[in-house]
Amino acid sequence: MFLPVAAKYLDLPGLIASLAPRPLWLAGQDAPPAMIAATYDQASQSSALVTFTGEAEKQQAEAIGWLLE
Repeated sequence: MFLPVAAKYLDLPGLIASLAPRPLWLAGQDAPPAMIAATYDQASQSSALVTFTGEAEKQQAEAIGWLLE
């Protein structure tokens, strides 16, 4: 998805939140940013938001597994 001039008006969590209700896999944080979680909750798609909190060595394998689901 491409949003012209979106970076000018939104920050990164805002851009990511605009993906709701599409499935989203996030890594590198203990929990998704509040704006993203709230947007997925409002769209009744909390299950579409997955946050990986495991070891960095397992991140790639987990992402591949999620994509193949």
